[in-house]
Order: sequence, then structure tokens, then C-alpha cells
Amino acid sequence: MRIKFIRTFSYREVLSAFLASLILISLILVYSFLNFQKTTLSGIFFLIASFVISLIINHRIYFLEHSRRNNLIGRIFQNILLSFFMITSIYSFLFLLNMTYFVGHFSNLIFVVLFFVFISEIITSIFNSILIRYKWQIW
Repeated sequence: MRIKFIRTFSYREVLSAFLASLILISLILVYSFLNFQKTTLSGIFFLIASFVISLIINHRIYFLEHSRRNNLIGRIFQNILLSFFMITSIYSFLFLLNMTYFVGHFSNLIFVVLFFVFISEIITSIFNSILIRYKWQIW
């Protein structure tokens, strides 16, 4: 009799998403502290680059922890976890700094974070598919 392997949700998925969200928030805070000249285009470029870097780190940590690649459903689940940790940490920072008016409604923050995470996932997937052609890949 063959027993099917049922993959369980463990703390490793949560910790890798939490670590990637902390890395992303630290990159954004470093940029905001070092940004002397507030330019919109460089800020948006840095924000997208930060999201892409955090997703690459998230997928790489997953690969190192599990010794296998994450499939599409797993990557979407990891992105939702990453978005959850980013939304809660960004909103808590804004709440502690008394700057919640900057976001407006909480749904605006949810939409922006989910939008940037999934756009960054598309960019990361395209980048990984280009690297696969050269026999090197991220995850």
C-alpha cells in the first residue's frame, strides 16, 4: 500500500517570508534615510528593485531550506505570506510614527503591497527564465 506524501505547513515557510519582509523593509528604510534629494523616478525604481531583491532572497532561502524548487502554487502562497508580513510591519511602523494619514485607508496599503509583490514576482520569473537559458538559475 502506497502512502501519499502530504506536505505540511511548517515554520520554515513563515520564517523565510518574515526574513524577506524584514530585509525589504530595511532596504526601504535605508533608502529613505539616505535619500537627500527626493526624486520620484529613482524612488519607484528603488522600490521595485527592493521588492525583486526580497523575492529572490525569499525563493533562494526556500530552496536552501527545502533542497527543492518551489512550484507556482507555493510561490503564490509565499508571496501572500510575504505581503502579509510587509503590510503588518509597514502599517505598524506608520502607526508608531503617527503617519497613518500618509497611506489613507488600510485597503490602499494592501493593494499597493500586493501589486508590487506580484509585479516583482513576474519580473523575477522572467529574470529566472532568462538565466535558465544560460544554465544558471536562482531557484
